[in-house]
Amino acid sequence: MKTTVSAAGTQICINGNPTYSEIPGVNPKTLGLLWNQRVIQGVFDDKTDRSRFNLFGTRVFSPDANTDALIAALPEWYAYGLRAITVGFQGGWPVGCVDVREIDNNPFGLDGKTLDAAYADRMDRIVRAADDLGMVVIVSFLYWAQSLRLAGGLLVGCSSGGGMADEEVVMASGVVLIHGNGLSRGQYYDFVEKVKRWAVNKPIICNEDSPCSSRVDAALDTGSSWGYYNNYTKQIPPAKYGILPGEDLFFARRMARAIGIPVTALPFEDGFYLQGLEDDTSFHGKRVIRLAAEQDVRRDNLRYSEHINRRSVFH
Repeated sequence: MKTTVSAAGTQICINGNPTYSEIPGVNPKTLGLLWNQRVIQGVFDDKTDRSRFNLFGTRVFSPDANTDALIAALPEWYAYGLRAITVGFQGGWPVGCVDVREIDNNPFGLDGKTLDAAYADRMDRIVRAADDLGMVVIVSFLYWAQSLRLAGGLLVGCSSGGGMADEEVVMASGVVLIHGNGLSRGQYYDFVEKVKRWAVNKPIICNEDSPCSSRVDAALDTGSSWGYYNNYTKQIPPAKYGILPGEDLFFARRMARAIGIPVTALPFEDGFYLQGLEDDTSFHGKRVIRLAAEQDVRRDNLRYSEHINRRSVFH
């Protein structure tokens, strides 16, 4: 293996050095952070009915092709500064598609003591590809809906839903994992600050939130790592793991600028993108249409700045 990961106080180190220290002119505030992305379905399968994931009538779902697509996308994300991905042995919820409780995506035996060789091979390929690049893989072993298929007793640790954390779990963790789903930027800032009071001298890594790239600023302000999560392009198998126009690209560019990786300025009109009208984005006749923007909406940016300023005064 070429890539090792460790913690030095609150910093994450890759091969013994704080992340991004190899980047010329790096932003000091991002040293030791681990910008990451949730691609939880990287080894996904549905042993009950694969055909339901031929959503767009283009092909029969192939677990190996799905894994290959993720591996092929990693170098592009790495170039923008992404240094970790979260992949789950039991996957996650294919949002807007299928009830996750109907899926059989459990690679462990009923007693939790065996591992399906095909799942192991797909995960191994992802880990080796990431290792070659210098990326970290955060491996999620259990997901609530699939863990119900296990009859054996296992001792596990976990991250909770958005804005949820348990002091006892944090105290017992070497690296603290959190989710930020459903929180405003100000609420997310307060949540991380609360967890920091428990996680003394430990790295805090949010490995699931949203496509809201304004969280990049909150991560820099709190000295914590943040994870991009696009549940419409990256969580419905077969996922589109590359950097797509709109939300993906705007996050990648914002992450790169935060780190100190140069990116070319976009013309003003290219800084907005109406998401959800592309081919192959209609699920059961429905679309989720949203406007992606490279820069903050001014009102939201001012609201966040005022929130931080109030905390500086009163806390």
